[in-house]
Order: sequence, then C-alpha cells, then structure tokens
Amino acid sequence: MDLEDEDTSLTDWMNLPIYRKAMEIVETVHALMDLIQDEIDDKESPLSETDRIMLSSCTHDMFTNATTMSTKIAGAEGGDLYDLRMENAAIIRYNARSLQTSVHSLKMFGYREQAYFEVLRNEIDEFRLLL
Repeated sequence: MDLEDEDTSLTDWMNLPIYRKAMEIVETVHALMDLIQDEIDDKESPLSETDRIMLSSCTHDMFTNATTMSTKIAGAEGGDLYDLRMENAAIIRYNARSLQTSVHSLKMFGYREQAYFEVLRNEIDEFRLLL
C-alpha cells in the first residue's frame, strides 16, 4: 500500500452519508446561532438579561454537540476498531439527543423564531435514520 492509498483510506469517512448529514447539522446550528445572536444583540428585544445569557450558553452547547457528532464519526471510521466505533456511537447518540433537547431550552428562554426548530428537528431525524 503506497502513501496515496493510505491518505485516501484515511479520508473515506468524509464521503459517508452520516458524516455529510452531521456536517449539515453543524451548518444549521451555526446559522441558528447567528439568528439567535441577532436577537440577543437586539436592544428592542423583550428578553431579560438572564434569558440572553442562557440563550447564548445554549447555542454554544448546541454547536459543541453538533461538532462532536461529526468528529466522533470521523474517529470511529478512521480508527476502524469495533470498540472505538461502539463507544463513539454512544457518544454520537447522546449528542444528538442533547441537541434535540436544546431546542426545548431555546423555547424556554424566549427565542421567538420557532420555525427554525423544525428544520433542525428534521435534520436530526434524518441523521438518526442513518445511524
């Protein structure tokens, strides 16, 4: 096996449908973070200072959950070890569930644009079908 073949096999996981879906979720969460940040920064928003802090914290947690999902997929596939795959699968499921739960937190802390939540929920549901 030459070096080119080794490089190709190390990045095969990037073409997996589950990895691509995880990256779509990262992009969606990032866009949602931008929208929420706009509301946090809006001085006319009826949000209390506590709600603003909680929304900010929640979106950062969501981004961490989303990026962890994609990196654990890469780690599971790159390592090609059964134990590592099973461990990462549990971590991925946990992060997907936490991401979905965070949507409820956003509602609780007063984010009004709830139409965007359905987009994220649908992407998580599509992701689960790939697991």
